[in-house]
Amino acid sequence: MTTESGKRNKLEKLIAVYEHFGQEIGAIPDPWASKLAKQSKAVRGTVERTLGKEPGATRSQFAAGLEQGLRDTPDFIALISSEWRAQVAKALNCAVQTAYPEFIAKDAERLEKIRSRGRIRTDSEYYLIRHKIDVLEGTGDTGLLAELYKLADSFGSKV
Repeated sequence: MTTESGKRNKLEKLIAVYEHFGQEIGAIPDPWASKLAKQSKAVRGTVERTLGKEPGATRSQFAAGLEQGLRDTPDFIALISSEWRAQVAKALNCAVQTAYPEFIAKDAERLEKIRSRGRIRTDSEYYLIRHKIDVLEGTGDTGLLAELYKLADSFGSKV
């Protein structure tokens, strides 16, 4: 799934993110983390078994689905016990930074739009903020964390 020049295409980058993430969290003793690890490690096999065999299954459709899955993963991380949640969030962030850093740039743009607007509009934006909080906890960036907590708390009180 690489191009002739040796560069990985979007689908291959996304598969690599899931594989790296699954490896990183595989030993965490939490049922949701275990489920995420198992599903993440199975992505390549699912793609390879389906491409070319299912009518209409294309690389771009898989890439779009896997990218949306990455955006939804913080929803599942929220189900992990608080004892392990930050570690899993950091593992996801590390996997994305390693295999598909452009994805982080897109989310950074979304984060800045939310911050400049001063409020969260959707559940998806809330989970982006919540994921960023989990990644930043323990880093010492108390100013940004305070801002993100305020955004998350304000949205949470409206639900």
